[in-house]
Parts: sequence; C-alpha cells; structure tokens
Amino acid sequence: MRFRYDIGFLRALAVFIVVFFHYKIPFFEGGFIGVDIFFVISGFLMTSIILKGFDKDFFSIKEFYIRRFERIVPALTFMMMCVLIITFFLYFPVDLKQVSVYTFFSGLFLSNYYYLFNSDYFDASSQSNILLHTWSLSVEWQFYIIYPLFLVLLKKFYLKSRNKFNAIFLGITLFSFLLVIVFNNFFPSSYSKISFFSFTHRAWEMMFGGIAFLYKDFFENKISDFFKNVIISFSIIVIGISIVCFNETYAWPSGLTLFPVIASFFVIALNKEYGIYKNSVIQYIGNISYSWYLWHWPIYVIANYFDYKGVEVTVLLIVVSLLLATISYELVEKKSKLISLKKMFIGASFVILISLIGVFLTPNKKLFSEDATILSEYKDHYDENRRKQFNSGVCHNVSEINYKKCLCLNIKKKNILLLGDSHAGQFSLSFRKKLDSTKFNFMEHTVVGTFPLINAHGEKRASGQFKSIFNKFIVEHKSNIDVIVLSCNWTNYPSSAGYATNEELVKDVYATVKMLKKMGIKKVFVIGQGEEYNIDYPRVVAFNLEGKHGKSYINEESVVLNNDLKKLIPSENYIDIFLNNKIKHYDAVNKVPYMFDDDHMTIYGADQIVDLLLKKNIF
Repeated sequence: MRFRYDIGFLRALAVFIVVFFHYKIPFFEGGFIGVDIFFVISGFLMTSIILKGFDKDFFSIKEFYIRRFERIVPALTFMMMCVLIITFFLYFPVDLKQVSVYTFFSGLFLSNYYYLFNSDYFDASSQSNILLHTWSLSVEWQFYIIYPLFLVLLKKFYLKSRNKFNAIFLGITLFSFLLVIVFNNFFPSSYSKISFFSFTHRAWEMMFGGIAFLYKDFFENKISDFFKNVIISFSIIVIGISIVCFNETYAWPSGLTLFPVIASFFVIALNKEYGIYKNSVIQYIGNISYSWYLWHWPIYVIANYFDYKGVEVTVLLIVVSLLLATISYELVEKKSKLISLKKMFIGASFVILISLIGVFLTPNKKLFSEDATILSEYKDHYDENRRKQFNSGVCHNVSEINYKKCLCLNIKKKNILLLGDSHAGQFSLSFRKKLDSTKFNFMEHTVVGTFPLINAHGEKRASGQFKSIFNKFIVEHKSNIDVIVLSCNWTNYPSSAGYATNEELVKDVYATVKMLKKMGIKKVFVIGQGEEYNIDYPRVVAFNLEGKHGKSYINEESVVLNNDLKKLIPSENYIDIFLNNKIKHYDAVNKVPYMFDDDHMTIYGADQIVDLLLKKNIF
C-alpha cells in the first residue's frame, strides 16, 4: 500500500482532539471522538492487510499477530514501566497498589473489562486512573485477535463470492451497531458502560474502516473529484461540529457516534491527498500519535494527583507529553524492529509480574511516614462511620420521606428541622448526640441531588421531596417548628439545577430564608459554604506531613460562593464556617482529619461545628 497522507492527517487530528479533551481545553468537550476515529483507521488498515494477504495467498495469522505485537507492545510496555517507577517514588502505597492493578490488566489487554466492572470512563473518580486510556488499546487488541479468525472463516466467500462476503460483513457490522442501540435504549442506564467498554459493541466502528477498504474501488473511481472534495470537506466539518457539540452527557457510543465514524470513513474511502495532509508537522504528529496517546494521560493524572492545575500547567503538560511521545517514538517505536520478539515478550511479562507484586505487596511503604500512609487510606475505611454519621437509609438519601422517624413533631419540646444534601446529613449524628433531648426534638431530611430551597431545582426525586416538605409539612406545622437549619454544598449543583450564576442561587437562598420567616418560623439559619478541596483533605494533611507544603488545595469556587452568600444573607441568618479558626483540622493524637474526602466532614469535624452552634445559643 502506498503511503496514505490522509490517514496520517486523521491520526494527527484524532490524537490532538483526544489530548485537548482530556486536558479540558474549551470547545473540545467532544474530543473523545478521537478514539472513534482511531478505531475506523485501525479497521481499514487491518482489513487491507488481511484481505490483500488473501488475494496474494500469503496471509499468516501467526505473522499478523506478531506484527501487531511488535507495533503495540513495546511502547506500551515502556510507558507502563516508567509509570510504575515514577509512581513508586511519588504515590502513597495505597495508590501505587491501584496503579499496579491498572498495569496488570492493561498489560494483559483486559483493562476495558476491568473498568467496565469497576468504574465509568466519565466518572470524576476515573480522573485519577493513570491508565484509564488503555481501555481503547485493549479493545483494539481484542479486535486484532478475533478479526483475522473471523475473516479466515469467510476466506472462501471473499475469493469466490465477493457479494456474499460483503453481505455477511455488512450484516455483522450492523449487528454490532444494533447491540449498542439495544443496550442503550432497552436496558437500565448502567448497561451503557457495556457499550462503551466492550469489544463487541465497538467492533462496528472498526468494521466501518473495513467497509472503506471493501468498496475502495467504487469510492476512488466512480465518484468525481468535485464530489470527493465536497464530501471530504463536509466530513471534516462534521468532525469539527462533533468535537464542539458533543460532551460527556451523551450516551456513547450511540447513534450519534455514526457522525464521526461515517465522516472518518469518507475521508479514508475517498482517498484524496491534499497539500495540507502532507504538512510535515501534521504528518509527524500522525507518526507519534500512538506514543502521544500513551503518554499524555499519565502525566496529566500525576499533575492532578498533586493538584497542579491552570493554564500554564496545561501548556507545560502538553509540551512535556509531546517530548515524551517523541522520545518514545524515536527510541522505542522506530527501534522495535531491532528487538527480538523474545525480548519484547520477556519485557512485557516482566512489567506484568512487577505489577502483580505491587498488587499484593507495598514495596514503597518505607518511603513515607506511618501517619501519612494512614491518612492516605483514611477515606477508604470511612464508609461504616459515614452510614452512622449521615443516618443513611433512614433520614438521608431515602426514596420516600420518613415522616414517622425523621419528621415527627413533639409539641412539648423545641422542634429543630435540618434540611439539605449530604452536607446537612454530615451533621446528623452530631445534632442527635449533642442536643439535649429533654429540651429539643431533632428532625431531619437530607437528600443528595438538589438544594434545600423553596424553589427546589435539581434531580427530580430530591427536588420533589423538598417541595413536599416546604409546601406541605412546614406550611401545616409552622406554628410548632422553632428552628430550621439549611445546609448544603452550595457549589455542587448550580448549573445542573438551572442557575446560570452564583447570584441567582444566592437570591433563591435569601428568598427561602425570607419566606420561612414570613411563615412564622422563629429562627432560620443557613450553614454557609464549607471548604472544598481539590484533593481529598486527608491527603492534604499527608502531603503536609511529608513536607510538601506551599499549597492550600482549596477550590476557589467555594471561596467565591461563600463570599457571595455572606454578602446577601443577613448575618443573623448566616453561619460562616469557612476556614473557621475555632475548628481544629487535624487530631494528631488519634490521626483523625476534620474531613474524610474533599468536602465532607468527619464526625470529628461535624462535632466541632455543632459545638460552635450550641455555644452561640442559637437554638
């Protein structure tokens, strides 16, 4: 096959938009379609290799597998070995263990199925998965293993009855695509992960590349240059629109995936060579696209691990990732032909073995202090405390309001009502154990997904529950409710709840306070925005214990919103807890931080807040 500059161009485009998507560059929210473009390219190239081999009667499955191994494994092994070495010195033991797990499954080309059962590609938690991007390599490798076997079974049809072969090929492609449509539309939403990660649901994208090869004579010879130019131009525009208009909220893959897939298909099938394709920079980026794809994500995750963010950091990471990609391409990819297959296999096996050791042992434990190691694992062991603290399943995050246990009035005592999300729920245990039960009756309803406001917006179930409490329960019992406390992580839901700005949200908070007071509620308090950290707070303490000072790690959005709330909510109604100097952030004796994740308080932290409220005698 003559050198295809159009494929080099598509590779450069695909890796460029994937990198910009992962680095959160504006207007590249749909950059994940770059992987779909790669799939089409792979399908075209693999189909051409196999079917040309059939035509010339020299195709060997063994040789095919060896060539794929030599192409994919050396650079991947090099990257994973470097990641293990770097994280050995930089990551806490619990995180190195997780990196070892990711490396093990990535080395076996099974990471897509590991992530299928353990995470979601677009989850916030996946941002810390240093080898998340290897899922697509696993899908491609599974394609490389199964695809030639499938085509070998159809070899006689291909050589003797091309129409039957094409019909079967098109039928399998359609079947794979229909799997996506069926799973996305007729099964629970959790099954959409199967479509994203599973080889069977992605095969159709690669087989579209195969269709481009099967019908190359038609597209190259039966369509005039004018129409080729029009179609290719339109296809590039479609890819551009997809990059800008698609985002993480769309089910993917889905029917919409046809747009970038078909657009890539036409660029390849029409086989036009434009001057811009031959640009040396574009072609070199196309050449290093595999190595750039391998390297861009790990260094981004490592930077995030230490909360290095900002425009300057992003620019630096792009430059560093390109430098590492160039080194990988020049010294590993291009030199791989000089390395024997045996040595490649031994190298890959060694990395898998090292990762397996890391899964069961903690080889870097002695590099960190015991206290820092304990803190780095704090969040993982807090679940049982959290259920008790939040009153989960009783008054927190329940499918229906529990009036009997959670909203039961006592006219002989002062009735205190706590409403909000999990940032109200975090105070549940502290209120229950610290309020004098002979004087106070504590009521609560906390639910994740919306604001505790009269004009509740947000997740349908959660907002419906709050509307019922405000419009019915409080209205009917306002004469017996003495205190209402509203608490929320006010930074959590503004955009999803329909607020374009902080000012709109703050006005709704103020309107709720005014309305409750107008209804005759004696005291209404808003617990203000608490600190929100860019990494889990126990790790902040751990970094400080390790001497990694110099960063506050506080999310600036929480600072701004707290200030906005203080400006409008009257001081007699607003309880400012942000970086309160009366709150101890870490109990060094018992190794307990005041937060267990990036914004939720531990019992230790919540107790201190409730103690402050009681000392103010606001109840």
